Amino acid sequence: MANGISALQSTTVIMGLPFSFVIFFVMAGLYKSLKVEDYRRVSASRDTAPYLATAHDRRSWKKRLSRLMNYPGTGYTREMLEQTCWPAMQEVAKELELRGAQVASENLLPEGDDDLGHLSLKVNLGEEQNFVYEIWPQKYSVPGFTYRARSGKSSYYRLETFLLEGSQGNDLMDYSKEQVIIDILDQYERHLNFIHLHREAPGNHINFPHL
Repeated sequence: MANGISALQSTTVIMGLPFSFVIFFVMAGLYKSLKVEDYRRVSASRDTAPYLATAHDRRSWKKRLSRLMNYPGTGYTREMLEQTCWPAMQEVAKELELRGAQVASENLLPEGDDDLGHLSLKVNLGEEQNFVYEIWPQKYSVPGFTYRARSGKSSYYRLETFLLEGSQGNDLMDYSKEQVIIDILDQYERHLNFIHLHREAPGNHINFPHL
């Protein structure tokens, strides 16, 4: 009887060994993922170089209020994409290329049932995680208190910035070309800060997929 119990215990230990290795690798992967997210959080919280606007550049309070109360439809959103956001993205891409970066910028057509396309800027950073900055029109239901709702419209658009991590929650609607450029550079600087923090941390040798 004692020999049978010992044999059962030995069998249990042997069967459990492979699972212990699996659990170890899962925990190691989880730890690395949490560290990467921590570096991203720290890099995002660091201040970028300040933008010192002149009095002429500063948005007046009336323009600011107009932007806050603007719930644009398809036509106005398309105009913002084509006349403001796309030229801003092209200027940044051109300047990056002049400085030796490998850059791809695209003005992509609508997909499926979408009314509007989106813009994409990608900077190839070799073995590091590439920088991806996209502007997507996002459709939402119009709040009932707005003039657009009272005029019978049911939806409006926001021009949201998307990075590899997803939407950043900001809205570029009614930005000037210079303000869009500043937003792209802010995100690019944060991304480079993230790469720096990740590279300098001991024991980090994660290869990112090329997107």
